[in-house]
Amino acid sequence: MRLYYGFVTLSAGWVGIVLYPGAISRANYVVLSCILFCCWGVNQLINDYLNLEEDKINAPSRPMACGKLNARAAVAVSGCCIAVILLYSMWKNPASCVPIAAGVLANIFYSKTKNIMLFAFSISCCAWFAYVVLGANVWGLFTDKHRALFFLGLLACNSLMTFFTYFKDERGDKSVGKRTPQVIFGNEPMRKAGLVLGMLPLVLVGVVYICMGNIPGLGVLLAGSILSALTGYLFYKPHPAPYDYFYLKYNFAACCVLQAGLAALVNPFAGSWLALGCVFGVLSIFSGGYTHADQ
Repeated sequence: MRLYYGFVTLSAGWVGIVLYPGAISRANYVVLSCILFCCWGVNQLINDYLNLEEDKINAPSRPMACGKLNARAAVAVSGCCIAVILLYSMWKNPASCVPIAAGVLANIFYSKTKNIMLFAFSISCCAWFAYVVLGANVWGLFTDKHRALFFLGLLACNSLMTFFTYFKDERGDKSVGKRTPQVIFGNEPMRKAGLVLGMLPLVLVGVVYICMGNIPGLGVLLAGSILSALTGYLFYKPHPAPYDYFYLKYNFAACCVLQAGLAALVNPFAGSWLALGCVFGVLSIFSGGYTHADQ
């Protein structure tokens, strides 16, 4: 399990939590946060199993790719964890099984196509799940324009994050016929595109500030936008190939803080602490636990 993804799914899920209109008990906060942190880890094992061939080129040191981790046993554990989450969800609100199924299916199809939007949707389903499992209507996140805009924001955050992860995978993806932007156009032209894309959140925050002033939570979005711009710059400037792994720590941190910024627009206190926790967690994991980032 790549622990930094836990913070990505946690921050995405908290957008659904703050959008829920009813009361939430302390126990629900704790249990749901634990599920959200772990849910990508168990889903990711399926992704790794389906991507074994390209991982043997892109990330040969990854435990499943190099044989240190028994692939079938790992998938079995993943399936059991998903089953437990499904049972909990059926107990809380059976309708919450719909976003779980949607997220898992999107991840499976992503593994075969590496379509950016499928991966973005898979992670964004964490917000959908959190919103529904607390007791909301299964389609309530999309029928209200205000809430639907938050989901679109999550899709944008995760699409941008996913784009930067493709630089390290260009060679392996090409070998198995997966047509990412980096495979189609090449890494170097896409680095220029990444510089522009990384600046977009900063531009959008500037536009919001000009139109609406310093609204609550905008400072968190500004911090995430600065991290996004830094990511675009780091991937643009010339550097040794291994740095495409190590610069991802700023990419994941940017995604988490932008998502926490969306939560902060509804609940500034929760969103601010979520952003701080995610930045500390992601950067600490890369600094202390990922001496070989390709694992």
